[in-house]
Amino acid sequence: MWTDSIMREPDGSWALDLPAEEVPAELPEPCLGINFARDGMARKEWLALVAVHSDAWIMSVAFYYGAKLNFEQRKSLFNQMNSSSTLFEVVTGKREAVGLKRGRQNMSVKRKMVTDGDISTNLKGCRAELYWPDDGNWYSVVINAVNVKKRMATIQYDTGEIEELDLTEVIHDEQMYLLE
Repeated sequence: MWTDSIMREPDGSWALDLPAEEVPAELPEPCLGINFARDGMARKEWLALVAVHSDAWIMSVAFYYGAKLNFEQRKSLFNQMNSSSTLFEVVTGKREAVGLKRGRQNMSVKRKMVTDGDISTNLKGCRAELYWPDDGNWYSVVINAVNVKKRMATIQYDTGEIEELDLTEVIHDEQMYLLE
């Protein structure tokens, strides 16, 4: 008998697969018993049970990492988690999937390329998307502070990581959109 784990793919889809060979010892242990009642349950009920166990593990990992964050970072992390649908909500149809990768043209959020005229303290608190050419991905960020004279911004990724950005470079290379 094997144990399956539900895993989120980079494109936002979910897959049922064998667990990773080694889970880092410091992480909470995932629930390895999702096969226990599969034979005696309807497929939809079993998937809902798998989703509940998966959501519980995701929450335990978030609490593990959240313990290392300060109050504002924890608040941001859990607000982001609560704004997304749980796997259980999606599987049972109680809520539409939120936060899955979609085509940019289908996004309901208005996006505006950052320009020289935008550099002001008004950017503080704005949500934005930042492009990293190294991996070709867009990342969701919050602008925490702006130094107008130096044309620098302190941004925070959804992961909690904080970074200083040279706005002149970002604007020149068209690597940031403000989300409205």
